[in-house]
Amino acid sequence: MNFLSIVKIAALLVCSSIALRAATTITVTLDSLSPGMTVSGSFTGASGFANRTAGVLNFDFGDAFCVEPQQPVSGTVVYDIQPTGSLTNLTSISKVIGAYLQSSQSNLEAAGAQWAIWEIVGDGIISPSLKSGNIQIYFRPRGAVSVDSFEIEKAAQQYLNLSQLPSTPSASLLYVTNPTNQNMVFMIQEPSSVPEPSSALLGALGLTSLLVRRRSPALHRVS
Repeated sequence: MNFLSIVKIAALLVCSSIALRAATTITVTLDSLSPGMTVSGSFTGASGFANRTAGVLNFDFGDAFCVEPQQPVSGTVVYDIQPTGSLTNLTSISKVIGAYLQSSQSNLEAAGAQWAIWEIVGDGIISPSLKSGNIQIYFRPRGAVSVDSFEIEKAAQQYLNLSQLPSTPSASLLYVTNPTNQNMVFMIQEPSSVPEPSSALLGALGLTSLLVRRRSPALHRVS
């Protein structure tokens, strides 16, 4: 998420706080998914592996992460605004996103954060693993598949670890749902509330020098 996107959403919520509290829906249009990466993964356990693009979803309203991977999303969607506290494992999800906002927000970091959120949503926060359970990344010997599988799993696991640390900052989120499209959490953290990344946090992430952030026009669909 760039600085202008954060300012846009923060200003909208500050200047229209009464109207937003009164509103029950928002209409948003998906523009792209960027940053992000594609890897073979499953939302249903050992079966159902397919190429999944994971990362930050760029809507005209602002940037978001998916919290319902088994639905598709595209085009213009009317979302119902939900109480943020009604999102299961809200604290862990908000800390994953808080850690992501402190990173350099590369393709790998975005994909790792999204897979961490999917793991929290699909399998919970007790002994999370992307090698078992409902949410899995497909692994083969390194000579047979891109190393991206291993790097994305490593990044996601680091975010999962950070989500359980008291010192990891929590992002402010707007939770929205739709019966036929992916449920989302929009990132509404104000810039002044996002401190500069500490050397300890960056060291824990271990991601900042792995990939250079790039933008991609690919839309996010889950088959």
